[in-house]
Amino acid sequence: MSDALYWEQLPPMFQRSVVKYLGLIDRSSLRKTSKSDKDLVDSVPIHLAELGFVDSGPQIRLFVQEHPKIIDGIVHFSKFHISGEEIIDEFLKLFENPRSFVDFLYFDFEKVTSHQFLTEFYEKLMNQPEKYKLRTKKLYWTNRKPNEYLLDVLGRVDSKILKGVELNCQLMPEYLQKVLETEQCKNARSFSLGSFCVCTLPVTSLMNWDYLDIYVHRFTEEEIWEMIKNFRSTNRPVGARFHFYNFLPVNRIIEIPVLLNLFDVPPVNVYEYDDRDKFHTQLFKLENRNEVLRVEITAQSVIGTILANN
Repeated sequence: MSDALYWEQLPPMFQRSVVKYLGLIDRSSLRKTSKSDKDLVDSVPIHLAELGFVDSGPQIRLFVQEHPKIIDGIVHFSKFHISGEEIIDEFLKLFENPRSFVDFLYFDFEKVTSHQFLTEFYEKLMNQPEKYKLRTKKLYWTNRKPNEYLLDVLGRVDSKILKGVELNCQLMPEYLQKVLETEQCKNARSFSLGSFCVCTLPVTSLMNWDYLDIYVHRFTEEEIWEMIKNFRSTNRPVGARFHFYNFLPVNRIIEIPVLLNLFDVPPVNVYEYDDRDKFHTQLFKLENRNEVLRVEITAQSVIGTILANN
């Protein structure tokens, strides 16, 4: 009896269990064997560690990283690229099952030459039914060209699953404000802006998230103090942090003595530095809690982290 007959005679529940174990390449191969196998594969959701488009030379490829599997006591990691004219369709197909999702979804369109591909992807995504959603825990988007597609693509991400948004692209302040007002960003716990997207918005517009990583030209010392006070007074988890930075050597985004004068407690540097005008670390007690907020200040960055007070 052929292997095909053996497979066809297996109970449907067992077949589904096998498909759940298969990687993306094996699932794609099984889909091509018959109509019934195609329907079977499509009915079983897939959960990937990473998925994204990468502009890596003459062509854009689809990067896939699967969750590790233990086979005969050995941990196997599977990551690979898919290339060819059908990669947009392959990408969109992964989310047709409403229970399929990825941990980390990214769009790396850093090179200007990728704009035509991005336009094609955008058009195909917008042609999907309204209920079609990209389901991911974290979204990363980078693009050197103006980002007229970002808002619409972000609107196709399932806001109930999304926990983090990381952007590294050119955005006008008005457009960035619209991005921040989306349900996807409002419901996320972390938000990041890279060096391609310098934030010029007031710090008060960034207090919604527990984890912030923001590249800035300069924030006023008063704005930084407002962020410190906000983290001290709001109910955030241990490990929550904010990070504002600009590491270009010619830039000083913070005047440390000016910031220290705003503190409502005496400035106490918990570490010994040779130059106290360039480095300062302060511990603040949180209101009505046992945890502390550690604030690390240099001329080019400020990091605040909520720590357990052991």
